Parts: sequence; structure tokens; C-alpha cells
Amino acid sequence: HAVTLFEAGKLSGRLAVRELLDELSRVPSTGEGEIQFLVDQIKSLEFVLKVISTVDSRETEVVSGSNPEIDILRYEVLADLPASTLKRMLSQHYFLVVFMAKTPLPLLKVPVSAEGPVLHGFPSEMAAMPWMQLLMYDKLQSGPVSIAFPKGVQLKSLPRKFSGAEQLLVEFWMEEGERLQAERLILRASTALGVINHALLRS
Repeated sequence: HAVTLFEAGKLSGRLAVRELLDELSRVPSTGEGEIQFLVDQIKSLEFVLKVISTVDSRETEVVSGSNPEIDILRYEVLADLPASTLKRMLSQHYFLVVFMAKTPLPLLKVPVSAEGPVLHGFPSEMAAMPWMQLLMYDKLQSGPVSIAFPKGVQLKSLPRKFSGAEQLLVEFWMEEGERLQAERLILRASTALGVINHALLRS
């Protein structure tokens, strides 16, 4: 299925989705370092597909002739489409779009409109900015313990909030809030201080 999605940019059909769910269920729930980030993405995809498939099955039983399909689209293929083409394709063929990547890059130019579809995830530049993520953590009182440091600051030690942590997710971004695709690292707490201070010299 990974080959099909990579080459065709799309995976469709109930059978294909069921087979993919079976494959995803066999992925271990834990990993080391960067592998854990990928595992989390895989488990998130598995959860969303299960929820949508369950709701889909119930609605099909209640509504005669209702038979909506689930398509899995490769993000890079969508990102290469002109904004007008992307908007027309999504509005004509889909009523719900779920972005599985935590912060998809490059960001899609998908305007939110009454025409649809319903969007979940990070379709806009503003929503994907790290400031929005920190705001959500604060307002919902949920999410990982997080601290933002301005460029130029140099830390003598890790903040007390992180005492006892074995690993830290460290993300760097430019002053205007633009995310850097390669600058999201999972580091051992014992070695994170030097990496953070070096990064704060430029971001």
C-alpha cells in the first residue's frame, strides 16, 4: 500500500482501507527516538481510519444507498496542485478532509468556505504556526509541557519543568513563526542543552 500511495498518490476502496488497517495494527506502539514520532503518526492514522470506517458503516445501515468512500491522498501530490485546482477537487469530491501530518509542509492553500469540505488538521499557515499550538496547549490545559525561548537566549541548564524527563521534543522556527521542515528533533535530555543553545543563536 505504501508503494501504491507513493506512485499513484492515492489509495482508495474499502478493501484497500481494511487491508491497510490490518497492516497498521501490527506496528508496535513504541519506538526509539525519531522512530517514536513515526509510530505516533501511524497510530493516529489507524485511529482516524477506524473511527471513519465505524461511522461510515453505521450511516450506510441507516441511510439507504449511502455508500461514501474513504480516499487516502499523498500530501505532496496535493501540494503540487494549483490553489484553484485543489479547491475545486476537494469541494467537488470530498465532504471531510483530515490532515494526518502534525504540521504538513509545504502548507496547502485551502481556504475555509461554506462550500466545504469540512477540514480537520492544519490547512492554513496561521493554524500551523507554533504560536497557535502553544495557545491551544494553554487554553485547553492539555498537551506536553512546553516553553518558548526567544532567539539569542542562552540557557545555563534545562528548566525545572523538564527535570526527570528522559527525552525532549525540540522544535526551532524563524522569528516570523515559519517552521523549518528539518528542525524538529527528539533528543535525550542529557544532551539537549547544547543543541538548544546552538539553535537559539540563529532561530
